[in-house]
Amino acid sequence: MYPGRPSIVIRLVSIILDYLFVTILFATVIVLFRKDLLADPKLLMQPKDDATRMFAWGMILVFMLKDTIGGRSLAKRMLGLHIIDNKGGYRAQAVQCFVRNIPIMVWFVEVVVLLFSPDRRLGDLMGGTRVVTDEYLHEQERLNSLTEDSGPF
Repeated sequence: MYPGRPSIVIRLVSIILDYLFVTILFATVIVLFRKDLLADPKLLMQPKDDATRMFAWGMILVFMLKDTIGGRSLAKRMLGLHIIDNKGGYRAQAVQCFVRNIPIMVWFVEVVVLLFSPDRRLGDLMGGTRVVTDEYLHEQERLNSLTEDSGPF
């Protein structure tokens, strides 16, 4: 267990909310722009044309990039969570956030790993990240700024 670690319940709620938000986003896009997919939803899983292939890959890409803006997805912002570098303790870089989302495509594996390893899910291990509360991160950044401001004299 590490300082600033959110509870397992908050982590699970964050995962569920992220899936929900992305699903709502794509359902809206489908209703507005791709009504043909409503008539035959399996077209998304087995696209027959380039436009549908691009749309399907776009859905995956948006989900993979959901944490890259400031190390936080919409759900993490709502729940007061932040992704940080596991070793340095600073805000995670966009590439780390992207890498940590690679295994979430098989979400059931991620949930199982999270249940047995509440500190860090599989994606955190791959990306070299961990999730902390905003309060913890802000306190760490405050302490870091104090040590940077105090010179040798």
